Amino acid sequence: MGTDPSMAGQHTARVRVNKHKADWRGWKFMWPFAVVFVF
Repeated sequence: MGTDPSMAGQHTARVRVNKHKADWRGWKFMWPFAVVFVF
């Protein structure tokens, strides 16, 4: 999931600002994309 190029652009910026906050927030918002990408 972390190697996704589509989310790496906007996700990296948030992770740099606040790793913990962006982690659970990004997961909650990006989990559908991850599921679609995996399956």
